[in-house]
Amino acid sequence: MDKPTYTSQADEEFFGAIGRLVISWAHIETGIDFTVAVAYHDLGGNEFEEKPWSLDGKIKFLKKCYSRLEGLKSLREIGPPLLDEVKDASRKTF
Repeated sequence: MDKPTYTSQADEEFFGAIGRLVISWAHIETGIDFTVAVAYHDLGGNEFEEKPWSLDGKIKFLKKCYSRLEGLKSLREIGPPLLDEVKDASRKTF
């Protein structure tokens, strides 16, 4: 006897897409968290601001770090625009 199914193929594909989105977003936030930790603890970011906890706070903090910290100088052109994309993506609704 076949097991009953409670979801359709379309449901399974939708749930899979949601799962991939969640995993991808987690990778983005982990990268931001690591960059905040390095900037704050190792590069001197703790000298001008408290460590942020929210995504908006982390983005604001990192933008300041890109402009002020010598250790992030090589990323000044690419970092802030990338953070703008993350901020925009965090506000999208579908």
